Amino acid sequence: MKKYLLIPFLLIGTSLLVSAQTQRLVLAEEFTNASCGPCASQNPAFDALLAANPGKITAVKYHTNWPGTDPMNAHNPQDIAARVTYYSVTGVPYCRLDGVATTGSSYVGAPSNLTQAKIDAEYAVPSPFSLQLQSTLNAAQDSIFVTLLIHATQAVSGTLVAHIAVIEKHINFVNAPGSNGEKNFTSVVVKLLPGKNGTSIGSSMNVGDYKLLKYAWALPSWIYNKNELAAVAFVQNNANKSVLQAVNSSVNPVNPVYQIDATVTAISNIPKTMCTNSLSPVVTIQNNGVQPLTSLQISYQVNGGTASVYQWTGNLSSLQSASVAVPAISFGLQANNTVTVQLSNPNGQTDNFTANDAATASFLRAPMAAKPLSLRLKTDNNPGQTTWTVKTAGGTVIAQGGPYTQSLTETIIPIAVPGDDCYVFELNDAGGNGICCTSGYGYYQLSDSTGNILAEGDEFGSAVVHAFEVGVSAIEELNPVSSMEVYPNPLIDRVNVQFTLITPVECQLVVYDGTGSMVYQSEKINASAGKNQMTFDGSSFSSGLYMLKLIAGGREISTKITK
Repeated sequence: MKKYLLIPFLLIGTSLLVSAQTQRLVLAEEFTNASCGPCASQNPAFDALLAANPGKITAVKYHTNWPGTDPMNAHNPQDIAARVTYYSVTGVPYCRLDGVATTGSSYVGAPSNLTQAKIDAEYAVPSPFSLQLQSTLNAAQDSIFVTLLIHATQAVSGTLVAHIAVIEKHINFVNAPGSNGEKNFTSVVVKLLPGKNGTSIGSSMNVGDYKLLKYAWALPSWIYNKNELAAVAFVQNNANKSVLQAVNSSVNPVNPVYQIDATVTAISNIPKTMCTNSLSPVVTIQNNGVQPLTSLQISYQVNGGTASVYQWTGNLSSLQSASVAVPAISFGLQANNTVTVQLSNPNGQTDNFTANDAATASFLRAPMAAKPLSLRLKTDNNPGQTTWTVKTAGGTVIAQGGPYTQSLTETIIPIAVPGDDCYVFELNDAGGNGICCTSGYGYYQLSDSTGNILAEGDEFGSAVVHAFEVGVSAIEELNPVSSMEVYPNPLIDRVNVQFTLITPVECQLVVYDGTGSMVYQSEKINASAGKNQMTFDGSSFSSGLYMLKLIAGGREISTKITK
């Protein structure tokens, strides 16, 4: 899985934002089954009411695996079961209107309880969101691409989740597929994107805030009619299960909210664990504005250290994205590490919406391992897509495996490592969906000779990378500074920084004031192993608190100084 109507409007600055009421589209969620007798008796009137109100209400229908046979459930039982559990559904047919079970002359949740008056009453309740939804098939008609824009027109809070249901609008059988005689089915849910739990969009949104979600789904062979595919999206508050807004898909493009709006959607090429002190992030940027994006400043740092700046130029039209491989950055490796990316100056101007200009990614310091190693690998239903390697930090392959031929098969593979070093384990899936769960349930687990688990998992997309260390030499190389002293402190004018190095490395001093602005940066020097000293003039510093950092071989040592 990849990450990725209403009258469109544009807002150029936050000063123009005002709270506005948005027309609601009511959502009916029905649970039904092709072998359920009451379903056959209630669905005709229910469907007729839906068809009579296309501008007021939309529907999604979840086909359960009980009380009898239903081939539409058999294709994707997991997604349906999740919604059954979410609403604690115990019988079918069962209906919820904007998340609330229908009531009336029949049992609670009966589709027959739905009336024109109930639709009109719910339709009259304003929504805090406007939604735009586009769904299209690619030229080969083997994948569907969906884009959802969620725009807050009122301040809203809760446990907010966006759901996107890929549906077949009509499925018609010559012979009834179940025992209740029904042959024609509408709004059948075939897939929930990106998965059964939807996408969290946070706990609050202010007026003018928005979320843009883009997903793709490779179509399975069991789709009845690709020309009947569409999508329905809705925003739900999990705190009380109320549905706040819904939308039907269109082939029309989604209209951005702001004129100039660059966002960072992902930071990749970040291993889950590392035992080296340099990495080369890949930053995915996206143009969420109306105007083409032609230039952008990308600032990135690790663990709050000195930021590197990369000036990107190109030409991205509205809603297009690009993956930017920025130059490598060195850092001091810690137990827990954070990469921060900040965008600025799109097209040399001010971004109209800054809430999505920054993103973070995290990774851990690699665990220590005792050789030899053992890889436990269970394949999924596409074993030919699975390969793996173990490499040294320098890129030399010392072990590899795959592609495989046996599906859903577990193997235990011994791996010998030649000596003390930093090693990288990489597992690849050519299908782009890991080894679980859309194509069977596989997994991986890498352990050392003492039983310590170095890496494990199943869902990872195209590749997953873990590092581990054998021996202690790598750790010593990552910690060149054994001590540092700054005097006088509080400083007067001349500042002396004395430090001891384990190995000779390149060193630099940087000083930041209380606002985080850099006020001094020294030239880089090649310092020798043992005691070293660097000095600078602090006479021009104002009174206050400062942060001094010694950058030695990519590792940063910080201390506070005052004047």
